[in-house]
Amino acid sequence: MLTTNQLNASANVAGSFVYSPTNGTALNTGTNPLTVVFTPSDTVDYTGVTNNVSVVVQPALLTVTAASTNRVYGQTNPIFTGTIVGVTNSDNITATYSSSATSASAAGTYSITPSLVDPANRQTNYTVNLVNGTLTVFGNATTTALTSTTPVIYGCPLSLIASVSPAPPDGETVVFYAGTIPFMTNTTVGGLAHLTFSSLPVGSYSITASYTGDATRAPSTSAAVSQTVTPATLAVVASNTNSVTGEPLPTFSYSFVGLVNGDTAAALTGEPVLSTPATNSSLPGLYPITVSVTSLSAANYTFSPVNGLLDITASGSVFIGIVNNGDGTVTIGFQGIPNATYIVQTSTSLTSAWLNLSTNVAAANGTFSNTNVITVPARYFRAIQP
Repeated sequence: MLTTNQLNASANVAGSFVYSPTNGTALNTGTNPLTVVFTPSDTVDYTGVTNNVSVVVQPALLTVTAASTNRVYGQTNPIFTGTIVGVTNSDNITATYSSSATSASAAGTYSITPSLVDPANRQTNYTVNLVNGTLTVFGNATTTALTSTTPVIYGCPLSLIASVSPAPPDGETVVFYAGTIPFMTNTTVGGLAHLTFSSLPVGSYSITASYTGDATRAPSTSAAVSQTVTPATLAVVASNTNSVTGEPLPTFSYSFVGLVNGDTAAALTGEPVLSTPATNSSLPGLYPITVSVTSLSAANYTFSPVNGLLDITASGSVFIGIVNNGDGTVTIGFQGIPNATYIVQTSTSLTSAWLNLSTNVAAANGTFSNTNVITVPARYFRAIQP
């Protein structure tokens, strides 16, 4: 087709050019004359000029390929198809496809021959390449049936059984598809191809099994079987830990229990949130470590929180004895953390308020004591870290 690449005449004075053939003309192959007429803007001092050149057009490559197909002996031929590559300039060129095989033809292979349909005879502008296809006529038809376990949990084995009838020899190929995507291949034993795997992600699938056939047996594909893969349950387990009254609470940790198919925490998005009602001033005792999984997400898992326990113990002091000094006072001895500071407290009962008696610094061996007057028949003592 002519473009400004060919229609590129120039002059040393102002004027206009008229080309024949014009821009956009589709030239035939071979040598084509091209004429240009120049008309100057100043027709008083200059005269117009006509010039001729030749444009050589090479033929374009046109390839017509017949698609291969198959059928069973005794059936009519399928509708043959193919592809045409290289048609240019919107030329009206199509193709038909034919074969010498008939329904009575014996099992074997036959050529599928393409032919051009070119009512305007535009093929003279092309180098035409016709590529035959192959029609395979099988002597035996087959059918393939598929069964599966449904539904199945992600990571658990999914069993598929394809049954080919009549049974082909052992070792023939069956391809399993999820939709149009092949995902597994196995071979037949006694007409059956078994497949057990656990790698399908969560979702709903339309699975088929396709027997590929051999020299005498036609391929066949099963009806689709609906298969659902549901999420696996992943436990989010808070680790048990401990603390001491008056000390900062530890950083809580957790673990995932139930990852399958080689998955790691990288398959998850977000992190669990761990919390406790306890503070560093809470009394000794057991407190829950609560797991929240609302910020976690994963395509193949649901989450089950498993709470842990925080064990808070006393601040490290141990009551080691009380001595009545015989002068109306008692001395209470404690064993604690060396050089740590403690507050000795007293109360008339375990449910009454605790009153501070003294502040003590434990010796290098961890001992410290308090002496005070006996003012009530019964009294309780303890030592805590501030």
